[in-house]
Amino acid sequence: MAETSERGESSEPTPSRGGGADPGAAEELGPAPVVMGADRIRSALRARLFGGDESGESDHGGESDHGGESDHGGEPDRDREPSDARPGEPGVEPSQLGPAPGVKGADRMRAALRARMFGDAEPDDGDEEDRDHASRSGVIGGLDTELSDGARRMRRPSEEPELAGRVGRFRVLDRLGRGGMGVVYSAYDPELDRKVAIKLLRPDVREGQASRDAQARLQREAQAMARLNDPNVIVVHEVGTVGDRVFVAMEYVDGSTLGQWLAAEKRSWREVLDVFLQAGSGLAAAHRAGLVHRDFKPDNVLLGREGQVRVVDFGLARSMAEEPAATAPVRQSVLERPEIDTLNTPLTRTGAVMGTPAYMSPEQYLGNPADARSDQFSYCVALYEGLFGKRPFKGSSLTELANNVVYGKIRETPSDARVPKRLLSALRRGLSVDPADRYPSMEALLVELRRDPGRRWRWAGVVLGVGVVTSLATFAATSGSDASDACSGLERELVGVWDDEARAAVTAAFEATGTDYGPRVAATTVRLLDDYTQQWVRMAEDACGAALVAQEQGAQEPGAQATEHQRRRLCLDQRLAEVGALVEALREPDAGMAEAAVKATTSLTTGLAACTDPRRLAAYDVAESPEASQRLAEAHAKLAKAKAQGALGHYDRALALASEVVEQAREADAGPLEALGRLNRGTFLERTGDLKGAEADLREAISLADRHGDHGTRAQALITLVYVVAIDPSRYEEVEQLGEQARGVLEYIDADPLMMADLDANLGVAEQLQENHDASLALHRRSHELRVKLLGEDHPDIGRSLLNIGIALRGSSAHEREAEQYFRQALVSLEQSLGPQHPLIGTATTNLGNCLARQGRYEEAMALQQRSLQIFERQLGFDNTYTLRVVFNLAKITLATGRPAEAAVLFQRGLDARERELGHDDTQLKGWVSHLARAELELGHDERAAELLEWALQLRKALGESEQAQAHDHFRLARALAESDPLRARAEATIARDAYAAALQGASPEQTDREVEEAFEEIERWLAEHPAEPVPPA
Repeated sequence: MAETSERGESSEPTPSRGGGADPGAAEELGPAPVVMGADRIRSALRARLFGGDESGESDHGGESDHGGESDHGGEPDRDREPSDARPGEPGVEPSQLGPAPGVKGADRMRAALRARMFGDAEPDDGDEEDRDHASRSGVIGGLDTELSDGARRMRRPSEEPELAGRVGRFRVLDRLGRGGMGVVYSAYDPELDRKVAIKLLRPDVREGQASRDAQARLQREAQAMARLNDPNVIVVHEVGTVGDRVFVAMEYVDGSTLGQWLAAEKRSWREVLDVFLQAGSGLAAAHRAGLVHRDFKPDNVLLGREGQVRVVDFGLARSMAEEPAATAPVRQSVLERPEIDTLNTPLTRTGAVMGTPAYMSPEQYLGNPADARSDQFSYCVALYEGLFGKRPFKGSSLTELANNVVYGKIRETPSDARVPKRLLSALRRGLSVDPADRYPSMEALLVELRRDPGRRWRWAGVVLGVGVVTSLATFAATSGSDASDACSGLERELVGVWDDEARAAVTAAFEATGTDYGPRVAATTVRLLDDYTQQWVRMAEDACGAALVAQEQGAQEPGAQATEHQRRRLCLDQRLAEVGALVEALREPDAGMAEAAVKATTSLTTGLAACTDPRRLAAYDVAESPEASQRLAEAHAKLAKAKAQGALGHYDRALALASEVVEQAREADAGPLEALGRLNRGTFLERTGDLKGAEADLREAISLADRHGDHGTRAQALITLVYVVAIDPSRYEEVEQLGEQARGVLEYIDADPLMMADLDANLGVAEQLQENHDASLALHRRSHELRVKLLGEDHPDIGRSLLNIGIALRGSSAHEREAEQYFRQALVSLEQSLGPQHPLIGTATTNLGNCLARQGRYEEAMALQQRSLQIFERQLGFDNTYTLRVVFNLAKITLATGRPAEAAVLFQRGLDARERELGHDDTQLKGWVSHLARAELELGHDERAAELLEWALQLRKALGESEQAQAHDHFRLARALAESDPLRARAEATIARDAYAAALQGASPEQTDREVEEAFEEIERWLAEHPAEPVPPA
């Protein structure tokens, strides 16, 4: 990713990836069987829960966290039909789902549940009418479990006046929704120029214990969400109080709830599943963080207009580590309520919310602790509803609903439903009455939902990492329904590479780094690796299917066919080996790893494209013997380690490994492997500043790749070389030629468009270094548009490309306002994937600060630079180069606001740090020395200023700067010497004047630099005021 980020006094472009080497009371909610402690439940409960007839079941309703109000009344079943099942996956007939598997024979679980709730045996179907009549009196459990007052008020028009004015620093815009505890508003954050959602404690719950409980709940919700660093969980920006009301400022999602989205129009099962998989990822993230949501439902999921999915409303969340505490079963009077919307209204027990009945698990109805498997149950209820337009359990009253949920009586699926059996099977298990019969985790459920058995296969005879198929004969010669058996089990190849243990280890490593941004980066990295490995599985499934079809049709000679599929498998094995190497590197905690992990993971993206392109596959070496195959596999494994280390910034390790690969390849005369080794080594050398060595390796990689027809490696090397050569502005024509070559190769191989986006970004850097701002801007915009189209608005790379556009725009004063908007968008995007304390947030913040300073908005600019400094100093230390560049920016702005004393302190601290690192005579100190002298001069410290200016001029001359570049320091020196050495002062001023005069001489009015002209005129006035000889008095 090309990143010309202004981290300080100068911009530092970095290349786009081209070589693949880019770098309230505590309650425990732990697992518990659904049957426990029946002595807590009155025996009077027996036979009083059951009854009710089936009529008018409601679907959606309930409250939304924000993003639009939803109706709280019932809504009839949606007349929707899921789309056809995928070929090879027949739709499910009406009775195929049946009872949940946790109710086998109704013996074990029903008896236990009956004992738990009713102290009696299970009712026979013929007794239901009598029991229903008997259930008109009595209290379940004897505990005061009731609908909350807030829930009742939800069915009346709100009596709360509209809130006006501000909440903290946030300016309130509109009311979005109202729930049992809080009201949600849209608001404007003037500090970061963004729209936010404000959840504010309702004014009618501000007295006594109810107030304290409600405030604790709202604060707990904010704390829970703040712990969840995941793209599919709403982002919390701030928690505070206004008066005696707690508020939470969170990410504003412009869109609708999942419930509203489902009701808006007919959706295919694939569309529904895609959205629910994203929501499930957010729920799984909560579980990884040790939290249980306890109230998952469609109205607690938001869909943005750009497609982003966010799980919201963690007001009921509990930590899995808290002490277990059971709630009470639902009170009988509640069960008998006739209102349909009761099914969509949260239940409370003296303020303790249990959940929303329509989505509650059996254990929540029974008052047992809810754990992650309870969330899984609620999720499956919602997914079933999304797929079929009605919920899995009938119930027009809570009585009927509770009966069906507790006994696992799942309704028949619609006769015309065309949903794959695999989804129904997964839902049956997730809806099991006994939590132990459900999936062990949300992650496991999501894996099953993503699985596509009709296209899975087994690569028989393949050892992971060896990367060779000895013969296509190892494939089963099958057809029809047997083909799926021959191609099953592929996902098991992820075991030991990227599985639950690896996810836990990587997450723990990020936490061990001690960085503030580690948890958010961990969540993003895990999500990206999940997505990538699932894509790998799908591609490998396709490859197996193609191999079987080709074999059956006899399209090629067996030997030729085997070679083609060996290459494809080799490519896939290498991609998976790269995942394994990166995951191993990510297990080693260090701050650098946490900083670079997301970019390292996104660098994997383009590699898979090679495995589907016959022209690129032709360059893959297929060894003639098992021994040669083993050696080749070992070399590629080493190269994968090199790429992982380099992507994480461990360049010494990466260079050593890449060099070993190059030598091994040369000895074995393996041209394509040597080309890859040189491509990666060249990339690492560029990152360390060895541009000459980088160019040599990249050019040799291009030559080798061309010789062996390895178009993918050639294109990647050309993309990186464009950047390396562009660093020298005098070689612009060469850059243009390289760019044309790269574009031609990319078009020939019909490459992954992301590679074209990388090329455009690097060419954009080249144009920027030539000060061709319009051309640079056009290239960066095109690169950004490609990435958004291919990756989506929420991908981590998008923030970086927004940053590049902002930097390109800053070249023109006419575009400063537009640049400001891009910097702000970049900041929001990067915060979502990296968290608020990642160093790249510091980069975006200092760029935004510089942009505002150029507009003369110094106070705003100072605040942003101070935030950036806090990030860099905390994460990287004060003496870090990037930190010091922010210090430099902050000091310049402080000086511009007329605070020379504060500026001098900053300049001196920075200069001291740089001098310790570089030495007294290093020319990189010139900017620090010159600006410190300016601050001292404004303070009237002429002697100190003169001393510093002499030093600055020495450094400028050593650097070979022009007279005009030195002129401003000559004039400052003149002013510093005016009292102590008037003759020397005039001489210095004259040098400055003459330099400016030479710059102005011969220039047309259109070409005249107004700043130079003003400097010249200022020196002329000063010389007139300081004549060579004193003017005698009249």
